[in-house]
Amino acid sequence: DNVTEEDIIAEMSADHEGIGTRYYVYDDASDKEEYRHEIKIPRGAITLVCGKQGHGKSTFLRNLALRLVAGEEKGEIIYLSYEESVKKIVPKFVSLNFSKRIETKKFIEGGNIDRIRDYFKKETEHIANLSEFEESLKRFNNWRTSGRFKVVSPVHSSRDIVSALRAHIAQPGVKVAAVFVDYIQFMKSGRLIKEKRLDINEILT
Repeated sequence: DNVTEEDIIAEMSADHEGIGTRYYVYDDASDKEEYRHEIKIPRGAITLVCGKQGHGKSTFLRNLALRLVAGEEKGEIIYLSYEESVKKIVPKFVSLNFSKRIETKKFIEGGNIDRIRDYFKKETEHIANLSEFEESLKRFNNWRTSGRFKVVSPVHSSRDIVSALRAHIAQPGVKVAAVFVDYIQFMKSGRLIKEKRLDINEILT
């Protein structure tokens, strides 16, 4: 081949720093700071999260997306939800962003999603940490209205999604840091492929 030593040096010198997830692992059981490393996602690559149904893939992806939004990563974070509509998934993001229980002044059955439903129904008199929750909600809404975080329920094929992303990125000043897809089994390639395994291969390509 025609690869020169200069080509190899240039490749090795290039910045291949991954996207920081704010999740950490330790190389040593002592948990000392010098052994701590941040788990990073490769840039410009497809990373698959696999597991059986109900094992927490979607919850993990939502947590990871919020960590990137709240972190120092520059650019838009786009979350494509094929499994749930935006109306259903946004309250889950709101709950995760609050990262603690929405306390009530007296015991009321249900969890955070129930209290968030109460909040939007203007039934807030029994929420004990209301001001703290509203501050978290304001921060989340700022991410969405500023374009920093986009949650979309697409009905388009992977081919159309890629075309739309390319057109979006081509706009002046637009940078997309990461795109999350939940989940790939619900995507279609846009081609007449009957076998799902082959259709997923086309989607990934």
